[in-house]
Amino acid sequence: MRRLLINLPLLFALLGPVNAWAAAETAIQSFSSALQAGIEDPTLAFSMQIQCTDEKGIRSLRLYPNGVVIWNNERQARTGPEDRGALLQLLVEAGFASFKDHYGGKKIDEKSGAPIIVLCSIDVQAGGFDKSSFQDVNGERSKAFMALAASLLDRVEPLTAGGTGAQSFDDGLAKLAAGDLAPEAFTLRLMYMPADVSTPGTILNVESGQLSRQEYRPGVKVGEPRMTKLQRQSFEQLLSAISAAHISDMPANLSTPDTYQLKIGVLQHQQAVRARARATSQAASSETSQATARLILLADTIIGLK
Repeated sequence: MRRLLINLPLLFALLGPVNAWAAAETAIQSFSSALQAGIEDPTLAFSMQIQCTDEKGIRSLRLYPNGVVIWNNERQARTGPEDRGALLQLLVEAGFASFKDHYGGKKIDEKSGAPIIVLCSIDVQAGGFDKSSFQDVNGERSKAFMALAASLLDRVEPLTAGGTGAQSFDDGLAKLAAGDLAPEAFTLRLMYMPADVSTPGTILNVESGQLSRQEYRPGVKVGEPRMTKLQRQSFEQLLSAISAAHISDMPANLSTPDTYQLKIGVLQHQQAVRARARATSQAASSETSQATARLILLADTIIGLK
């Protein structure tokens, strides 16, 4: 994915002013062409993420290339070609391709450690290009940026009014297994560290139907993510293992020789369990021992996913 965040000072330093402006203009034109191509070709990959706080409150959407949209992380709906075309048209008419990457106050010096508080952000992927732009809470507000974010959110919100939600974590799992919720409504993160420090650990993520795996050695190495598409059969196996583990009934903290940090989400419903070695002479109860065994079995299933 080619990102369209144009660092003009760096381009000036590397290419000189004339070449830098030419490169920036080429990037803008390329992204603009990708947006236009998406309007004309409904098969062209297009996705978008927006998180915004304005007079209508906090609103967010995640739109995926297959048409699935997650609204406020509370419900799922599906968009059609007409909706997709309308959103792309809004981006083109607003001139999003030429938007700055940052509106508002001055960028915070990374050495200060002070975070930038984002008021509103738009991230778009189209035809192999990726462009991000955001408005922070400081400084002058960009009317054009905030208006575009609002118009995109307003266009999608009515489509999600009758969308599918989940009353609880377990209800969400059941709807995922039944196909009422798409894999895009599901997230998982597992960090596993063996007690044997000579053996590398693993960080494993499931998001948007994709499986990401990294080697992990604390303080030494975090490997590059290896991404694969999580096949439906493997996803069903994962859901079955989570259901059998009764994770919603597990204690939040358990004692094990190895270290596990597991967090699973279905829309806004989250379940998290942490297990690590503890210095205690107290014997674990039968219920706790069973929960620990279920967690280890679930982690083994997750690590073995393909």
